[in-house]
Amino acid sequence: MIVQLQALRFMVRQDTGRAEQTIDEMLVVARQGLQDIRNSVHALADDASFSGKTALNALLSRLEASSGIRCVMQDELPDGDLGDKV
Repeated sequence: MIVQLQALRFMVRQDTGRAEQTIDEMLVVARQGLQDIRNSVHALADDASFSGKTALNALLSRLEASSGIRCVMQDELPDGDLGDKV
């Protein structure tokens, strides 16, 4: 989103229609990202057997799909629940 916001500075001057479309697309991505975070937080809070890493990886996958930006999570945490380790 930051890259798109920076590009908007130039788009607004050159192609206002495309700039408006980009804003609409960014709003969709932002809203979906917020909903994904809410879902992950609720899932982690409600289900002790749900892996926090699984939720984070799912969030990154959705971010990749919607933004076209490759995301990789690197950690040294165990594969189970994140618990109090974070």
